[in-house]
Amino acid sequence: MGDVVEKRTSGLKAPVLLLTGHDGEVYCLEFSGNGQLLASGAKDKSILLFEVYGECRNIGVLSGHKNAILELHWSANSDFLYCCSADHCASLWDVEYQKRLQKYGECAVPRTNPRSRPHWHRQQLLPRARGRWGHAGHRRRRRHRQGLGQPEQAPR
Repeated sequence: MGDVVEKRTSGLKAPVLLLTGHDGEVYCLEFSGNGQLLASGAKDKSILLFEVYGECRNIGVLSGHKNAILELHWSANSDFLYCCSADHCASLWDVEYQKRLQKYGECAVPRTNPRSRPHWHRQQLLPRARGRWGHAGHRRRRRHRQGLGQPEQAPR
């Protein structure tokens, strides 16, 4: 009997990749809808962007949160990234320019028992923010819809 050779079904460089760059535990990973990029969020308060093909190099760092990144979601067209952090903020990032477009702060979290805020934040704030921002028809120059309190200015 001959050797069994499995046909590759992926264009990835290898079936298992080691991506480095975070200084702490990674809490979330999300592939872009077009399959070209991977975003990772971690305890070190940053989001790293990696190319999925070729050398799988780190192409950017999105920073500005004051606590760990807990959740990530891509827009339908893979141009924007939504994140939710343990600092009680949700943000909308322009991936191409690696710039935060909107930041919603703690004012978006309901005034309930403080112990329940982190749980509420992860499970309800980000999906609610995504709906308010209207990512499906978003244009970079168009103003974002407001509805989760007042947006905070992104650091320059």
